[in-house]
Amino acid sequence: MFKNIYLDHSYNCDQNFKFFKKLEKLGFTLDKQLVEHPGKAFCKFIMFKGVNKRNKCYLEFVSFGKGAPEIEREAGLSFGYQENLEKYFKKIKTKLPSNFTHKNYAWKKNSTDRLPGWNMLIFKKSPIQNTFTWFTEYEPHAKKQKMAKIPKHKNGVESIHGILLSLTPKSKKNLETILGKKIKDKVALNDGTFVYIESGKTDRYKSIIVNAQSLKKVKKIIGKSGKSEMFNGQEVVRIDPPLYEKSLSWNLLIRE
Repeated sequence: MFKNIYLDHSYNCDQNFKFFKKLEKLGFTLDKQLVEHPGKAFCKFIMFKGVNKRNKCYLEFVSFGKGAPEIEREAGLSFGYQENLEKYFKKIKTKLPSNFTHKNYAWKKNSTDRLPGWNMLIFKKSPIQNTFTWFTEYEPHAKKQKMAKIPKHKNGVESIHGILLSLTPKSKKNLETILGKKIKDKVALNDGTFVYIESGKTDRYKSIIVNAQSLKKVKKIIGKSGKSEMFNGQEVVRIDPPLYEKSLSWNLLIRE
């Protein structure tokens, strides 16, 4: 079970893509595609190389169109699953009630027939409060897809190192159930990314930690928009999203 789990992607509710546009000014290369999901949720992305079947890991930014349901402020965390998510679902559903769903990649054209698409495990009650947590499995496309080229970022950021969660004891136990592994203060997934845990009175998806070639280069490009601090015994540069104190969005920590 644990060997199939990897860090797939995380999203922020980012109305009008304010944080997304800010990150472009700070040296990140933005992906050109715009994806619409049901509920008038429009999504944009920043891509990084990853160690999984898709060879990528990414950040997602969600803006809701006019007439969309009430906007949720919580962040989202998707774990990827390498092999047979439905089999995993049958094991986990008795411990954490959940549903197994499928959505076609071309859902706007045909959502009746079962075509290649996303398989998702969605928990009936989020195991981590204030963070929509789920699993995604990507089925092979009907036609072979050209492997997307991972862009180079001007600030030298290359990949995602891990994530930082603040969890209550109950939610930490839920996460251990999800991963099938005991956790002290951190755990390494099989794709090489880390999940760091802080103890908290409430749950919060605090940070995404990314790797850069040179922190000196990062500081030069980001300037006063980044703040230096210490994380896990080393210096990092923190970038906060707009209205960070009033929202449940994660920030970015850049490490060398």
